[in-house]
Amino acid sequence: ESSIKSERLRKDALVFDVLGDLDELNSWLGTVRDDVSEPDRARLLGVQAALMSLSADIAGYGAFATDLVAALERDIDRLTDGPFFLCPPAGRIHVARAVCRRAERRLVAFRPDHPGLPFVNRLSDYLYALAEHVSKESRT
Repeated sequence: ESSIKSERLRKDALVFDVLGDLDELNSWLGTVRDDVSEPDRARLLGVQAALMSLSADIAGYGAFATDLVAALERDIDRLTDGPFFLCPPAGRIHVARAVCRRAERRLVAFRPDHPGLPFVNRLSDYLYALAEHVSKESRT
């Protein structure tokens, strides 16, 4: 068992799966910051802070709020402007994207109406666009 807000829960409770996936995602994002340009590095730092807020909300220690959804959508448009190539998934950013998609599925299972879902959904698309952009840049 483990505790959240003085409530004892079994270690296999869904809330721990959600928190674990968000933590894993945040850790992967920390590893990829050096792989991207400055605007995306700054964006990832903001995303990491938002993920910490989301985790705190899931654990019952605050309310999640972020204004990053629209910013992520603009970044997706920026990253996918011009020739776009579909590459086989490879690299740390694609791992972060896959973890993000898992976290989204677990969050839906935990609380399908959670206000963090649009953020996590757009984040996975942003990570896909970022991975493709970085891959394209490394080929040119």
